[in-house]
Amino acid sequence: MTEPIRDAHETHETDEALFLRFRRTLDEDAFDALVARHAKRAHAVALSFLKEPAAAEDAVQEALLRLVRAREKFRRDLRFAEWFYALLRNCCRDEMRRRVRSPVEDAGSQERTVHADPHGQVETRERAHAARRALDALAPPEREVLVLRVHGGLGFPEIAAACGITTEAAKKRAYRALERLRRELADGG
Repeated sequence: MTEPIRDAHETHETDEALFLRFRRTLDEDAFDALVARHAKRAHAVALSFLKEPAAAEDAVQEALLRLVRAREKFRRDLRFAEWFYALLRNCCRDEMRRRVRSPVEDAGSQERTVHADPHGQVETRERAHAARRALDALAPPEREVLVLRVHGGLGFPEIAAACGITTEAAKKRAYRALERLRRELADGG
């Protein structure tokens, strides 16, 4: 009797067990399963920081490379997501520091959406720009916590570990960030 073929990504192992297996044996299936679980969310987080799909993909790839290179440093008391998203956050920060962008590049990289109602399109675009400006105006620590929470879907303990702060500090930063966003958007119309 032959064994049923299982997709390597459909494992019930925890992220931590998969990563420890990868670290111990360089098991490609374990690594592929981790990538499959986290790629979409990681890209959303990176895109929120970097605002460009290509730069976000590069940041995720760099984070995965750093993950492989630093695999021996992974501690059993950490959750995999906390460690990986801390690496990703650092990759995004590095990229933001390296960037020197011109306004022409910014204008050319914006997504264009086609709406049947031109007035609705303008209103939607204005709201999106206002929200982006308000988010960009936040202090980097507050913006990071908010991006990890909203786009990354991370809980406050995971955010705290990724940012190297306490869970309470992560909650306070998120609260302050949301309050500032609300005020900024209310003042801006």
